[in-house]
Amino acid sequence: MSNILVTGANGQLGSEIRELAPQYKNYNFIFTDIEELDICNHTAVVHFIDVNQINAIINCAAYTAV
Repeated sequence: MSNILVTGANGQLGSEIRELAPQYKNYNFIFTDIEELDICNHTAVVHFIDVNQINAIINCAAYTAV
């Protein structure tokens, strides 16, 4: 089973992926938002990937205060 990291999971796109995820039973989705994983912190991201044996990343994180 592949582990897929979805960042920005509380946003619009991340929320949609969360709803669709149960249809893909061969994949283990790990949903994070800034509270669980700050994607601007390289060391934290590398550690998270290593510890959770992530096979793929879907980056849905976005900066919205533009």
